Order: sequence, then C-alpha cells, then structure tokens
Amino acid sequence: MKRLHEDFFVGLFLIAIGTVIFVIGSTFNAPSVDPLGSSFYPKMIGGLIIGGGLLMVITSVIVSVRVGAVVIEHDPINFKLVSLFFMAVVYVAVLGKIGFVLANVSFMVGSLFIFGERNKKRLIVLPVGFTTFLVILFRFLLNVNLPTGSLWGM
Repeated sequence: MKRLHEDFFVGLFLIAIGTVIFVIGSTFNAPSVDPLGSSFYPKMIGGLIIGGGLLMVITSVIVSVRVGAVVIEHDPINFKLVSLFFMAVVYVAVLGKIGFVLANVSFMVGSLFIFGERNKKRLIVLPVGFTTFLVILFRFLLNVNLPTGSLWGM
C-alpha cells in the first residue's frame, strides 16, 4: 500500500488555520486612518495561508495520483509537535491575563524542556534573557506596548 503524501495533511491544516485567521480578521472594525481598513491585512494574510494550503492539497493529490497512492496511512503522532501546538494555543489564551513577560518565559521554558533541554541554568537564563531582549526591543526601541496582563490590575 502506498501513502498519500504528507503535504495533503499540512495543506488541510493550513486551510483551517487560514480560515480562522480570516474569520477573526473580518471582525476587526476599529476606526483606522488606513484607507483599506483595520481588517484588510489580517484577511489578506488569512487568504494567503488558505491559498498556500489549497496549493499544497492540490499538488499533493496530483503527486499521489501519479504514484498511485490511494490509501491514507497516518504517521505516529509526534508528541513534541503536538505539545508545542497546544502550548502556543495556551500562550495566546493567557497572554492577556498574565502578560507578555510571564507568558513568554513560561512558553520558552516549556518548549526548551519538551525539546530535551534539562540544564536548569539554561532553562532559566535563555527564556529570561530572550524575553528581556524582546521587551527592550519592542517596548523601548520600537515603542510598542506589550500586554501587561489584567491579572496584575494594570
């Protein structure tokens, strides 16, 4: 038995993610000085992701037909990849509550741990150092406000 090309599943995933981004972007209706409106760019990015996903699905089906693949076999689930995906979802969900600094440090510690880092010094220094770099870059150099978190009453 031959397998359906893996790009087929990645393409379906991209279509789903692009659709979510497009739908959420469509809800933006904040006043903007931009003549295109505040929802244009999120919808454009979502549309491009959908287009890329469709292209991957179509090319995957074409390749599969050429090699005679008819049966879809699932690869074993990659625990690290699935864990990282769920951590990213949790990161986005708690970002407004706990703030950028705590969410980013927690996400990085978890990511490093999942991908095999066991050195306690690195598990602390790398996330704190990189988060500090990001705060200095965005907050002070680019003057971009980062989420402080409603949990802290700010």
